[in-house]
Amino acid sequence: MGWRDQIAKALLGRPKVLRLPIETIEHGESALPGGRLTAPNAGDVISDYAARPTPFPPIHVIPPDTPAGKYMIEDGSYRLEAAKRRGDTHIEAYDPNGPPLTHEQEQEFLKGRGAH
Repeated sequence: MGWRDQIAKALLGRPKVLRLPIETIEHGESALPGGRLTAPNAGDVISDYAARPTPFPPIHVIPPDTPAGKYMIEDGSYRLEAAKRRGDTHIEAYDPNGPPLTHEQEQEFLKGRGAH
């Protein structure tokens, strides 16, 4: 099952988006050596995202494996770091417990929000 199969809950064809406190989310492989956050241009990309005045597209997370655990980033490491850099306390994420969205549903949702 791919990452798109694990993302948002669809309600009447609309994705369910959660507003998560940033401190409840952690990085996975992207923060390890060779991961996206260690790439030479990562800082520039994060700075560019942080400077944008529009909301970020929702990130994709894996749910915690314990009640006290944290969500893990599946897609959206740069957006999470940009949100931290601009002082955001929360970030939107697709509900990881819902049925899959099609690519078309996701694009339609993002188009309606004016997200980058």
